[in-house]
Amino acid sequence: MEYQPKVHHTIKDPKKIDRIMQSALENFAEFGYQTSKMENIATDAGVSKGTVFYYFGSKAELLIQVLTKAIEVLNDAADVSVWSEAQSLTEMVARATRYKFQLELEYQMEFKVLLKIYIGIGHLPNELQATITHLIGGYTEVKIENLVGPILERENFRPELDKTIVVEMMLGIVKQIELDSQQLFEENADATMADFEPIIDKVMQYMDVLEHGYLAK
Repeated sequence: MEYQPKVHHTIKDPKKIDRIMQSALENFAEFGYQTSKMENIATDAGVSKGTVFYYFGSKAELLIQVLTKAIEVLNDAADVSVWSEAQSLTEMVARATRYKFQLELEYQMEFKVLLKIYIGIGHLPNELQATITHLIGGYTEVKIENLVGPILERENFRPELDKTIVVEMMLGIVKQIELDSQQLFEENADATMADFEPIIDKVMQYMDVLEHGYLAK
């Protein structure tokens, strides 16, 4: 059963909401859902634990709000022209990967919380898993399909090829990029764009295999 959020008709202090949301973002991004404690979130936000529950109802509801906000922030920040003007799938991936890393450097917490929760989704309460899968998984898939779709129409594919297979393979590459970038941040919190170059090089190798296969001609 999918998690159903509760509606609370109360007068709330916007400043407290912002502090709680920021504290929850940092705690969930660092420790995940299960390990994060509401009392720590409250302390970091400068409010009581009761205030957090009064404003958000439950830990699960707070997580949903944090993830939703993180996705909104990233959507608002993204400049689709960076990759939409690419003339080929490989060029689009190269542009999008480099731009994604630039965004990650600017919005580290938002990216980190989405990846942290998605990776640990199997450890979430059952009623939360469907909601998180729909929220984060849907966000990733829609992004990829919207970005790749127009470019796929311009590519010269074999007529018998199902283009959805290409999209699914792209999703796999994207997920691997996310894992690699997250590992880099965990190993080096002060990472710069130059530190991402080896990952970008590997992505281009992925695309080479995707386009040309792995067998010698």
